[in-house]
Amino acid sequence: MAIIEKYNTNIVLVGGCALNVLYNQKLSERLKRSNLQVFIPSNPNDCGLSYGMFLSKFPEIGRNNEICYNGIEILDEDDYNFYLKNYLSEEMTVAKIVNYLKQGKILAIINDYSEVGPRSLGNRSIICDPSFPEMKDILNSKVKFREWFRPFAPVVLEEEAHNWFEPGDPSKYMLFTQKVLQPEKIPAVTHVDGTARIQTINEEDNAPYYKLIKEFFKITGVPALINTSFNANGKPIVHKRQSAINTFYSNRAIDILVIDGKIITKP
Repeated sequence: MAIIEKYNTNIVLVGGCALNVLYNQKLSERLKRSNLQVFIPSNPNDCGLSYGMFLSKFPEIGRNNEICYNGIEILDEDDYNFYLKNYLSEEMTVAKIVNYLKQGKILAIINDYSEVGPRSLGNRSIICDPSFPEMKDILNSKVKFREWFRPFAPVVLEEEAHNWFEPGDPSKYMLFTQKVLQPEKIPAVTHVDGTARIQTINEEDNAPYYKLIKEFFKITGVPALINTSFNANGKPIVHKRQSAINTFYSNRAIDILVIDGKIITKP
């Protein structure tokens, strides 16, 4: 904090320590008192010094989200076409996805290029309705196979964030915690301390993901979904079609796979 007082400047925080969401929020609140901000990119990791120097030279790249959705492209055409021919599939519409979510279904999404960084932000995600109180336990025990107390993050429409979280600031990469203002309506993403590690989304950042949540909000009155990474226990986040399909069919708790404009269901 002495650095803030000495230099009185905005801060770019990178390196593995930038994944500490509680510290990030406290730092953000401290900077606000001096009308300053902290920026953390989607991929804070142990090459923090070189990454930070790069962003200091080209800050517009970080601000414009040019790194976030620029990972690995979907491939594996032959494997994908095999599953389309041999398993149940239908054309995807936003209305169909929202209907599945309302039923309490757990959906996996793989779309376009993967995210750069440790967070799934809509292109390699598992999503579901945060209004189901039991959803956190189901995801922990049957999908992620991890400790029962582990929380899940909400993705929320950027323009609605201030109505559901405090302070409701934009948080594109799930790197800050914020107080949940309506925990009774989104219990599955409210941690025991009353906070959530939110992701805010707008149409410019990820139009298909934004439109899905916008339609879900229109139908349910809740502008948020649970968003967790699409991966099996102990495995990296999926990147290509083959790993997405293998993960989907090996985990019976994932009900629907949304991939390249198709909805695939299990027999």
